[in-house]
Amino acid sequence: MYDVSSRFLNQLAVDRRDSLHRSGATARQATSLRRAGAAVVARIRPIPHEEQAPAPAGGSSGLLTRREQEVVMLVADGLTNAQIAESLCISPGTVRRHLENVFSKLGVNTRTAAVARLREG
Repeated sequence: MYDVSSRFLNQLAVDRRDSLHRSGATARQATSLRRAGAAVVARIRPIPHEEQAPAPAGGSSGLLTRREQEVVMLVADGLTNAQIAESLCISPGTVRRHLENVFSKLGVNTRTAAVARLREG
């Protein structure tokens, strides 16, 4: 289980803002993406152990790690695996592996389904 601290969330917001600025996103696009990202983070936050829901059927137990959360946030922002890898200074293969872990934990098979599952709660 991983607790998402406010310091981590603040840094994530700064990183997202910098990334949006570098990508040339318009102010309207940036605002929309920030809202979507905030919604995803709100749904990713771990549940206290005693309130934890069982893992989806066929999925692994446990919540998303901080890095898996970062990867899903970037997926929600519409980035490709290569762009995510560059943004996080990891290899595209590592991004793929993180996404495989996320899919397993959430019981989904696609990037879109993973983001949708997190937005559903």
